[in-house]
Formats: sequence, structure tokens, C-alpha cells
Amino acid sequence: MTTIELRPILLVEDNLADARIIQVMLESHSEQYPVVHVERLTEALARLRQEEFAAVLLDLSLPDSKGLQTIGPVYNQVPHVPIVVLTGLDDEEIGIKAVQEGAQDYLVKGQFFANTLMRAIHYSIERHRLRLTLQASEGRCRDLFENASDAIVSFTTEGIVTEVNRGLEALLGWTRQELVGHHYSQILTPDAAAQMEERVNQLLCGECPPTYTPIIEIEATRKDGGIVPLEVRDDVLANAQCRPIGIMLMARDITTRKELERRRSEFLALLSHDIKNPLSVLIGYADYLQQEARQHGVVKSVEVLPWIKSSGLTILSLVNNYLDLSRIEEQPLKLECEAVGINDLLQRIGQQYEGEARHRKITFTLVLQPKLPWVQGDPVAIDRILSNLVYNALKFTPPEGKVTVSSMLQGSEVVITVADTGPGITAEEIPLLFEKYHRAVGARRTAGLGLGLFIVKTLVERHGGRVEVESVVGSGTQFRIALPIKK
Repeated sequence: MTTIELRPILLVEDNLADARIIQVMLESHSEQYPVVHVERLTEALARLRQEEFAAVLLDLSLPDSKGLQTIGPVYNQVPHVPIVVLTGLDDEEIGIKAVQEGAQDYLVKGQFFANTLMRAIHYSIERHRLRLTLQASEGRCRDLFENASDAIVSFTTEGIVTEVNRGLEALLGWTRQELVGHHYSQILTPDAAAQMEERVNQLLCGECPPTYTPIIEIEATRKDGGIVPLEVRDDVLANAQCRPIGIMLMARDITTRKELERRRSEFLALLSHDIKNPLSVLIGYADYLQQEARQHGVVKSVEVLPWIKSSGLTILSLVNNYLDLSRIEEQPLKLECEAVGINDLLQRIGQQYEGEARHRKITFTLVLQPKLPWVQGDPVAIDRILSNLVYNALKFTPPEGKVTVSSMLQGSEVVITVADTGPGITAEEIPLLFEKYHRAVGARRTAGLGLGLFIVKTLVERHGGRVEVESVVGSGTQFRIALPIKK
């Protein structure tokens, strides 16, 4: 037996005959519900202040109160106690209005028996308990809604705003009263409103395109006319029959992030144009001066110029790797697909690094299978893949060592191998090679950000290819790139 079942029933009835009948019915269940009888509303309110009751049986025709207004004082004083209305009128409308005023149920006098009465009491207690639980849950949800750090707005399927939280008021400067009842386009830029309208139509129709993402970026309009970039999540609101009745948006201000992205773009432009371009020219002139110095026998220049070019190649590799990383992290990465001749790329890369190999006293060899089929891919991205591998091989190969770059057709793939006679890589380190910012240890440790092989693997996989590594500590390393041929 629960605590509430130990509490008495308060019977508020001025007709003694009716009261006696109800008491007799309840006494058959007296082990659950003792009965306290009063004849007036004022007496009932006094007893409710003094004692806890399981339920109230309330007549609507009392000496000091008549009609539906009798319910209000009881409900207001003890909203946690269920009320069952007793009426002499067999009127469905009266019963419905009584429930709307706060009662849980109603019974028509003379038309119920003991079992009916007890069932009405039991059901009223349980329904009231569920209602209180729901109200508490709704209260918690309301607190979360109001105090959420994100801005939240809901609107009907026609776009009419039904609710906003304090976060949205603070973010955009509009008050709840200024937004509720108006179309959501009031707080969006024209382009954002058109974008949102299309998205809402897709959500309500259940026909989301393959490019659909749960998060979008739009621009909102502040009350003062300012524009705020937002990251928005949306969700469909449905009724009990699972039919859409509206949309809820949760928005976050991304002004700071957009500013960082703008600065990053400016920095990338600086790297690409103000540093990379003149650096490439510097390396080209170093090659030219080196050739001139050899022809005229200027020994000191011959010794110095290779170091200038080597340093330039190192800086250029770092800049290219950072630019590549930025492009890779864009969603999605855009690759220009066309037919690419691998041997042509390798010959050009060989010419670029031939002088670097001589400067490092490394034998650099190209072994290319003639008449290779084309591969399908982005020539700039594939150039970066191969350049990274060749430059890495030169960095890790000691003087008098060898770097061999070969190409061949294997099945439906073109395989490029870059082999060096460097210190090799331990078996434990090989699985970590392609992680972002991973830098080699021991003999293979050099300056850099640890991005080269991460970029290689990412770009190869974006082309539908694969990377393989074989290495023997003390004997060298082979990197193999397999790219599918153009169909």
C-alpha cells in the first residue's frame, strides 16, 4: 500500500443523504481510504490546510459556493491533490468544463456504484500523478530551453514563429513579443530565408537530397541591422500522430570562427603569392647562376649556390605542405580530375631535384616503363604526392647513397616506387608514419611539421589508390604508390 493510499478522502457534500450513500460505498474500501466529510467549501479549504488527502470528492452545489467556480479555490489551494466532481446534472458539457477547470474526473449522482466510484478515484489519482510528473518534466525542459547557451526558435510549417528563448533574444536583440506570430524570415537575410525555405520544404516532405547535412550555416539579421553568421541545427516537430507541425532551430554564433577563417585565408594567400611565388623564382635563378658559375669557373659561387637552392626547396616544401593541409581540411576537398601522364610528372620532378641530389652527393635515378597508360586524377595533387616522396627520400639518404624512382604497370594500376638507401624505419614506427604531425625519430628525424606523408596518404586515397611501405633498418626504405589507370 502506497503513502497516498493511506491518506483519507475528503468528501465535500451538503446533502446528507447523498453524503451517506457515498460514505457507505467508500466504507467497503475503508482499509484503503478513510473518509472525512464536510458540508461547506470553507470547511473543505480549512481541512485541506490542516491535513493531506488522497483525493477530493467535490459537490458543485454547496451552501457557500455553486457551479464550476467551486473548483478553483480547491485546485488553487492544493494543486497536487486530484479532484473528482459530483454533479446532479447529467451534462457532458459540464463535465468537460469541470476537467478544464482542474478536476480529474466527474460523476453524476445516482448513476454510479461503489466499483465505479473507486475506479474513478484510482484513475484520478494516477492521472493526476502523471500530470504532475509531466508538469515537472515540462518545467525542466522549459528551464533548459530558456537557459540554453544556444539560440532556439520554433515555428509552424507555414513559418510562423511560435517560441524563442532568451539566447536568441540576447543574440539578435529582438524580444519574444516582437517575433512570436511573425514569419521567421524577419530575422534572416534574404538569401538565408530562401535557403531555409528550401530546406524546410525538404524536411517536411521527407525528401532530403544526398548532399543534406544536419548542420548548415546561414546569416541572421539583428534588430539593429547587423548581420550575424550562424551555425544551425534543425529538427521536425511532430504531433501525437507523428505528423509534422513545425520546425525547431538551434543556432550558434560563429562570428569568431568566421573571422579566424578569414584571417587564415589571408595567411594562405600570403603563403601562396607573397612567399611561394618569389621563392620559386629564387630557386630558378639559383639553378641559372649555378650553371653560369660552373661555366666560368667561379668556385666559391658553385659551392654556395647549391646551399641557397637547397634551403629554398626546404622552405618551398614546408609552404606547399601547409597549403595542401589547408585544402585537405576543406570539406569537401575539390580535385580536378583529368588524364595524367605519370612519366611526364616524374621526369619534371627529376629535373627539379637533380641538382639537390648532386648537392647532397646522392645518385638519383629514374627507371620509367615506357608507354604507361594515363591515370585519372588531379595533376597538381599527384605532383605533390610524388614531390613529397622524392624530397623525403633525398632528405633521409646519406651522402654517396642512392634514390631510385621507378614506374610500371601492374594490372589495372600504375605503380610508382621511390626507394632510398637511408637508415630505414623500424617496424613499430611504420604504422605511425602517415599520422598528421608525426615526425620521425632517431636517424630519420629532420626539421619539418610532420605533414608530408599524411598529405601523401590522404591525396592518394582521395584518388582511389593506396600507399605501401617496405623498410629494413640500416638498408633503406621503399614507398609504393598505386593509382588506378584511366578507363
